[in-house]
Amino acid sequence: MTTFLDEHATVIGMLSLAFVFIFLFSSPSMIFAKQITVVGSDLHSSAGSQIHVRTQMDFGNKDKVQNFPKRITNYYGTDCDSSGLTESLKADVALMRSYRSPATQTQIFLLILQSKNRSSFHPPTVCYPALGYAIVHESNEEITIQNESWMESPWIGEKKHRVSFTLKKLVVSNGEEQRIVLYFYVKPQQLLSDEITLIRISAVSYPGGQEQVLNSMKLFTSEIFPLLFEHREEEQISAVLLLRSGGIFGLIAIILLFFFPIALIVYPKLR
Repeated sequence: MTTFLDEHATVIGMLSLAFVFIFLFSSPSMIFAKQITVVGSDLHSSAGSQIHVRTQMDFGNKDKVQNFPKRITNYYGTDCDSSGLTESLKADVALMRSYRSPATQTQIFLLILQSKNRSSFHPPTVCYPALGYAIVHESNEEITIQNESWMESPWIGEKKHRVSFTLKKLVVSNGEEQRIVLYFYVKPQQLLSDEITLIRISAVSYPGGQEQVLNSMKLFTSEIFPLLFEHREEEQISAVLLLRSGGIFGLIAIILLFFFPIALIVYPKLR
């Protein structure tokens, strides 16, 4: 008597074998995690320093972006009109907010912009000159996040106690005031996605106080980062992680994962 297994063992085995290949040659994040994005300092390429994160908030949702906290440690935020900015920068979603600290009287401006079409997106190196500012200085700046509660323990491996990433720094001037600008981009990992999000932090600097203003901006950036993202280590594929964590037992697990589908494939021939 022919059973269901006799008739379909080969198909079930081949499907199971395909699943094993997908599982072993993918990272856990690709299978189980939320959307992984890349934070980087370059708009159009992957060059330079970048880190892998999960977004805490949907940057394409206007309501959720507007609900970003107005209090960041000892800074208190006030919304600014961003309608003109949204139009000039061809953005779909925008948040422009001024944060001020009563203790230091430092005023920091936070801008979050998202566009579904990065080819029409105007980076700060374009929009500031269009607003009458000359770029005095352009460089990279490193920000260190030391909030250990934010950092996710890797599935396998040592836990990092701090994470650093690189963002762009501009010093711009219109003849009357000078501003320091820090910014970076958030880009989905999907190859076909053209979505781009700009996070920009800026402040007016004053003679002799540029370093103090920059330090305040860097500290503010490190405080908002855990509110925007969850950290995610760039992982190795599952097969490597199994071998690293389990040693001989990991190897046995991999062999067993292959054994059962292959046994199903050859089962009808052994009958």
